[in-house]
Amino acid sequence: METKKLEELCNMIGVAGYEEEVRRYIKADIAQYGDEVMSDALGNLIVFKKGYGENKKKVMVSAHMDEVGFQVIKINENGTLTFKLLGFGWLPMVYMSKVVFENGQKGVIGCNGGFDSSNRDVTKLYIDLGVSTKAEAEKLVKIGDVATYDSYFEHLTDDLVVAKAIDDRVGCFMQMELLKDNKAYYNDVYFVFSTQEEVGTRGGLVAAKRISPEVGIAFDVTPSNDRPCDQAGDNRVGKGPALLISDPSLIADRQLVKYLESAAEACGEEMQRSCIMVGGSDAAAMNTATTGCKSTLMGIVIRYCHGPYSIISLKDVEGSIKIMDKFLDTELVFED
Repeated sequence: METKKLEELCNMIGVAGYEEEVRRYIKADIAQYGDEVMSDALGNLIVFKKGYGENKKKVMVSAHMDEVGFQVIKINENGTLTFKLLGFGWLPMVYMSKVVFENGQKGVIGCNGGFDSSNRDVTKLYIDLGVSTKAEAEKLVKIGDVATYDSYFEHLTDDLVVAKAIDDRVGCFMQMELLKDNKAYYNDVYFVFSTQEEVGTRGGLVAAKRISPEVGIAFDVTPSNDRPCDQAGDNRVGKGPALLISDPSLIADRQLVKYLESAAEACGEEMQRSCIMVGGSDAAAMNTATTGCKSTLMGIVIRYCHGPYSIISLKDVEGSIKIMDKFLDTELVFED
């Protein structure tokens, strides 16, 4: 599997609400493969592939383009920047990280006073641009400017890669890989590249209301439990995608779960079951939009999510693509 597009996606800046660069890149790459390509006021990109099946379902697959980041809310007299988070960030991880703005300006996150792992007050943190006055800082950034972690895609091993924004550029990459095969599936498929997921699944909800799908699957990430982390669970990097059974925002449809597990078995690919105690995704937005739809999430298991150096397995990515390719070409019959 060629990973250059995944690398390019992860290296882009696309903080929640500011996904333009990512959207333009994706649209230029896959627009030729859609029977219809649409967008909306929130910046969602929707690519429709018409199905050939007699009893086809309307399926929405959603991956979000946005990443967590930082937004300037005040330029201080000493040239530092007070900021807020766009999306959830682990403050101990944020502290002393290097960041980069859309205009290329870089900085380092410092703290006013002591900082420890129990600190949850983001206003104690600041971005240091290396200048000493407000006037100097105002020449470099403006209030409202956004930044993200200044880190880049790398291979740790042949299989494991590290990058920021893997959540959820990997989902975007997988949808692009499915589209570039340029095949018709049994079902009508709406590939949605959504916006503002990290601040409340806003784009996914708007897209689901527009499409009104019968089946919804989020192509996203899910936390790993094979290293010490903040959650209990059994997800492991390199053991296949994790199929969501439940999280606080969604209880997955049992029949849909069985169809995806059957697709994995038919492909000879591993798949894990995932029950997590915190989190949410576009799957929940699809589940409750309009009249509702049967939904779940197929997640790439990820270490150190929402930080500058997240880790995933390329084997899991490749397996996910194969499973979804099989699933979308399956006649889906749901019993009442």
